[in-house]
Amino acid sequence: MYMISNNLIFDIWGTLYDWKRSIQYWLEKINRQLLNNLLSQEEMYSIYKNIYTQYAIKHWDIVLWEIAHFNKLSMELSYKGDLMELFEVYKQTVIDNMFLFKNVKTSLEELYKSWYNLYILSNWRTTNQILKLKIWWISELFKTIYISEDIGIIKPDKKVFQYILSQENLNPQDCIMIWDSVVEDIKPAMDLWMKWLLFTTNPSLNQKNSFSEYKELTWTIRNL
Repeated sequence: MYMISNNLIFDIWGTLYDWKRSIQYWLEKINRQLLNNLLSQEEMYSIYKNIYTQYAIKHWDIVLWEIAHFNKLSMELSYKGDLMELFEVYKQTVIDNMFLFKNVKTSLEELYKSWYNLYILSNWRTTNQILKLKIWWISELFKTIYISEDIGIIKPDKKVFQYILSQENLNPQDCIMIWDSVVEDIKPAMDLWMKWLLFTTNPSLNQKNSFSEYKELTWTIRNL
């Protein structure tokens, strides 16, 4: 008899959290307040995206990441002002504009009420990630929240996936990883014989193991 996998493991960045939208608000504010609209929004985002990609890979620790990528950003933007001012605008704007993807909360509540076990497994600093979940009023929906800072291992190391399986006494085949990154999250999950779903904001990339709208998530899980 076919059994539905009822253990769902989510990432935060790019899966629940529409961080690109939050970052665009910040870049727009920097451009307007500190750079006098020197660059177009497209130019600003292109510069930031390249820097973020480069330094997120090198520095998973948030302190090292902030120092490295804010220094690089100020150089790329030819910003001559106080680096702390740049950071303060970032902190205020991003915290005030932490957007979930559309229908995330409703979908999570539906799954929770349908007796699915929901987990978080995410890189980054624990306090920052817990803050996001509390701001969105969804932290209570998750059975356990695992953050790389607490575990001491960072994705895509398979040990971080093995850790959560061991801690929760889960059978890999009874779990579904729900992520937005094939390399960082889905490939290690596949290596451990876990099921997976790819969240993509590009509907043209939709395939059997992917979804682009959270209102489709419950149906997609049940038909995986």
